[in-house]
Amino acid sequence: MATQNDRLMDHDYDGIEEYDNPMPGWWTALFWVTIVFSAGYWFYYHTMGTGTVVADEYAADMQELQALQKKFALPERSEDELKAMVADPQVVQTGAAKFKEVCAACHGEQGEGKIGPNLTDDAWLHGGSLRAIYASIGNGVPAKGMPAWGRVLKHSDTQAVAAFVGSLKGKKVPGKAAQGTVEP
Repeated sequence: MATQNDRLMDHDYDGIEEYDNPMPGWWTALFWVTIVFSAGYWFYYHTMGTGTVVADEYAADMQELQALQKKFALPERSEDELKAMVADPQVVQTGAAKFKEVCAACHGEQGEGKIGPNLTDDAWLHGGSLRAIYASIGNGVPAKGMPAWGRVLKHSDTQAVAAFVGSLKGKKVPGKAAQGTVEP
């Protein structure tokens, strides 16, 4: 340990006196080690470009995330494919069963609307095309409290529910008042 002078500095703050001793040697050495380390770090990562910087790691992670999103995303369906499903009574029946299981609590058993909007009128909050209905079911509407059922249901069930909801369009079952934009 370094020798102490026990020499008081010439000032006094509220009765607190301060000694004028040098910093411990290990502390000074650590200070110089951090300076040398930072110079080496800068040279390795920024000058030579041999190390992976955070921006590169972020870009790699984002690419991996996008690949996973594509892997687990809802398969794209055309309006014609979905119209064919609406025309298939077996698909609509399957969709009706799944609708009663997962959707009826908010939309009512006949789509008349409870907490969620009425699905039997011509007004739609997020688009009335079959593709928009399919996307709303699969991706959900978190701002309105609707979960993304595409993560829970099989793709075929999501498509069947979209076909069933599409078949409800225009049935005008008594229920909740129309919400959204009227679409033909």
